[in-house]
Amino acid sequence: MTITGLLLLFIAACGGQPYIHLANEYDRESATFLKGITDRNDVTICYAKRNTTPSVISQMAAAECRRFAKIASFREQTLRTCPIATPIAAVFNCLDPAQRLQGNVR
Repeated sequence: MTITGLLLLFIAACGGQPYIHLANEYDRESATFLKGITDRNDVTICYAKRNTTPSVISQMAAAECRRFAKIASFREQTLRTCPIATPIAAVFNCLDPAQRLQGNVR
């Protein structure tokens, strides 16, 4: 049992590079399977604290939202979405510029 704990700790400490989490990426029943998405209301970035900075995470979210002519706005951080190698999920809303200007930020 201690070996398993140490192995999990080692995997979590090493962590990979940050990436955009795509929940249904391998779901063949998904409407976007092999087609990609045409709109995005939010983006989740999975990362390990040791391998990145908040600035990099924000830039990744901004670039992804910008692909859909939207602006990234930080919503939350959670430990319930991403795998153990990159355990932290930063979730951003992708807002239309008009929503942002009107103050309709959720």
